[in-house]
Amino acid sequence: MKTLNEGESNTIKKPASALEKVLVILLVVFLGATITMLVFYHFARWGLGLNIFVFLLILIVPALLLLGVIIIIVNIAGKRNFEISWKRPLLPTFIVIGAGVFSLLFGIGERATFKTRYTFTIEKWAKATPDERSVLVDSFLEQYDLNTFNDAMVIEYLGEPDFKEILEVGEPPSFAGYYYIYNLGFVRDFIDPTFFDIKTDASGKVVYYNVRYT
Repeated sequence: MKTLNEGESNTIKKPASALEKVLVILLVVFLGATITMLVFYHFARWGLGLNIFVFLLILIVPALLLLGVIIIIVNIAGKRNFEISWKRPLLPTFIVIGAGVFSLLFGIGERATFKTRYTFTIEKWAKATPDERSVLVDSFLEQYDLNTFNDAMVIEYLGEPDFKEILEVGEPPSFAGYYYIYNLGFVRDFIDPTFFDIKTDASGKVVYYNVRYT
């Protein structure tokens, strides 16, 4: 019968413990769920407003956080009890932390890209769909004080409205300004469309504006 010498015996690998197998399975599930979460976040962010991916994120994020905590606790406990024979016994913990940092940076990058894409310009507004205008209008109101606008500036910046009415007062009716209505789509309200209302007076000065929910 062949016997192993001392050098050969040192090269024999110990079979993976049950705890190590569990950690590997948990890590695979965790990394798969992390990738899924990032995909959901991307579509939730760029889907404009509430959408199915927002609800999926609400479900997956707490579960992912819980799974990450479980992996770290099991990993540290296994190391203390000498149940992990890996050269880097805390590697699962570092992977979880690294995935968390990467996810955070990914979210920051997506947010910055989204903000750049939907920062108001006259050109972007002119080409935008009603749903996209629902996002652009917030940037527009951050950049400009509509109370300083007149009829000409409204048209210059926002173009011709989807609806336009002539305002009249008194008897007999006399011209009192214009009522501009821009369609903002269904992003803010799934059931009914939202509108951006602007009213000017007889002198052409903006006297009222509001994002109106119907």
